[in-house]
Amino acid sequence: PNAYRTEFTGAFLKEVLAEREQAHIRGALRHTGGHKAQAARILGISRKNLWEKMREYQIEGDGS
Repeated sequence: PNAYRTEFTGAFLKEVLAEREQAHIRGALRHTGGHKAQAARILGISRKNLWEKMREYQIEGDGS
């Protein structure tokens, strides 16, 4: 069975992906207690890339 299910909202794929990316970054930061190097490692991206995405999505250091 397909474990992934979602409602079709009519949103553009770019918007949906951005929302999921933001949620994933916030979750990693919460999981690490705001430790950016650990969060970046979990996410499989560089710290610089994490900082850029945090700035783009206006995410605070603790994931809020």
